[in-house]
Amino acid sequence: TGTSFDLFDATTAGVDKAAKVFIANDTEDPTYFVTIVIDAKTIGRLYAGDWMFIPWNQDDATHEIEITSTTGTNTVTWACFHEGETLPTSAD
Repeated sequence: TGTSFDLFDATTAGVDKAAKVFIANDTEDPTYFVTIVIDAKTIGRLYAGDWMFIPWNQDDATHEIEITSTTGTNTVTWACFHEGETLPTSAD
């Protein structure tokens, strides 16, 4: 609570690559939220049950994505889908 947590660190390897980020606040208490920050700029809050799916540009390795929980302990789910990664496939 009150401490920033880096979800994704930008790297120069990600500059000019396609990336999408999913973040969800799985908390059930409607008074709990997390603040989303990119490159030291607050972009908004995710309240209980809220989620976001956004494009992400990792310009010059400074555009880290951070979250801060200021109202309690939140359960957060996140994922990043980006160009340049080979993902495993499932067998039928």
